[in-house]
Amino acid sequence: VRVGSALEIATLTNAASEFSAQLAPLVTRRLWRDDPIVQRYAQATGRGRVAHPHRETIDGIKKLSSMPQRDRTFLAFTEALSTAARGSEVSFDIKTTGSRFSQALPIRSESPHVEALDGVDSRRSMRISYWQRKISELNQEFADVSGRDRWSLQWHPRVRYAVDLVEDLAKAGRKVLVFGEFIESLRALERSLNIRHYLRHIGEGHAIPLPRDVSVNDPDLLRWLKDPGLRVDLTRHGDFESYARRMNRTYESDRAHLRDLCRDAVEKHCGLDLLQPLSRDTLVTWLVQQLCSQNLLWAVGDAKGKGHAYETALSLLHSIHDPDPPSEDEENAATATAVTWNKIIEQLSEDLQRDANGFVFRMSPFAQLLIGDTKPATRRARQGAFNNSNLNPQVLIGQSDVMSEGLNLHLACRDVVLFHLDWNPGRIEQQIGRVERRGLFGEAAV
Repeated sequence: VRVGSALEIATLTNAASEFSAQLAPLVTRRLWRDDPIVQRYAQATGRGRVAHPHRETIDGIKKLSSMPQRDRTFLAFTEALSTAARGSEVSFDIKTTGSRFSQALPIRSESPHVEALDGVDSRRSMRISYWQRKISELNQEFADVSGRDRWSLQWHPRVRYAVDLVEDLAKAGRKVLVFGEFIESLRALERSLNIRHYLRHIGEGHAIPLPRDVSVNDPDLLRWLKDPGLRVDLTRHGDFESYARRMNRTYESDRAHLRDLCRDAVEKHCGLDLLQPLSRDTLVTWLVQQLCSQNLLWAVGDAKGKGHAYETALSLLHSIHDPDPPSEDEENAATATAVTWNKIIEQLSEDLQRDANGFVFRMSPFAQLLIGDTKPATRRARQGAFNNSNLNPQVLIGQSDVMSEGLNLHLACRDVVLFHLDWNPGRIEQQIGRVERRGLFGEAAV
């Protein structure tokens, strides 16, 4: 991997300083370090007067020496292909293979080879073909994962490191906000977290359903099953497919009892609102999955646990009536409209699966995406759920262009992971600002 020379680094440093000096007179920044609350916090914790005494930054570095041999070899091959492909007549995908791999993007090893030319270009064509062939051979080791290129990114060093970091931060119920730029790697991160969350639960004997778009014989699920850190011991349960199906039947039985409890809660809380049968079923389905996310599925077996689950259900119904209260301007605006149950149910239904017979129960995912393709109503529903410490998702993974501005995500989250570090310091401040509000400061993990 090429590292800039001392001269190149100095040139870049000087350019950054000049950029900052030219921009400073034109930009007004909010300086939290001058806020009296921040100053008192800094004095009380003994951190002194530093730029951000309320932040604890973790620099995530994945060293080559800590990578498996296969990952180091893959990295070397992709860099070699990029070097061999320099030249204007070579396709962009081939020339940027090395940088694509470092950013956790799919490597298209089957890209069309450049046409053999005379002289230097002919030799370059041979080098490109050689390195493409080496990458293709190395890719054969992924024969036991999904055929989609983007799913293979689950085992990319950057994604694996992020999975470990997010899971570590999410322990003890802490919510985590993740920012990234490239959708393919963000989807892989979401899939990894949800599959691992499922395997960890059934390994502990807790019956929960499979994640969306994952079957009991899914190649990615079976590969994660081999991870010793998940501790899924099948010696007492037989083969995995039979055990997973048995756990799913147990879950269905427990869920039926919980659904009856949630139906009673909805009838009590919304008794004066005229809800259509389909709307009522939608609300009950959503409520069941939220109670399951809090491990209350197994609490309905005794009177005390059932009472606790019922009170929690009523509390959840109250909390979603207005998950993100309008600002002062919105309250005074003539166009402002009250949030009705029908509108709330419309938003919640976006995250529920359907079949020919109506809604199919699906436990609210441990991790969810917020990207450009996410509908506005779904964004609001996921924002509201993320802002509630009692609801899933525990991890919200967002595209930088979508989540960097205009969203308040600080009510239940104090941890930010910058999966793809933006080149613009102002954008980074905006991302951290999603959970950083006056008197409520968080941690930033880079």
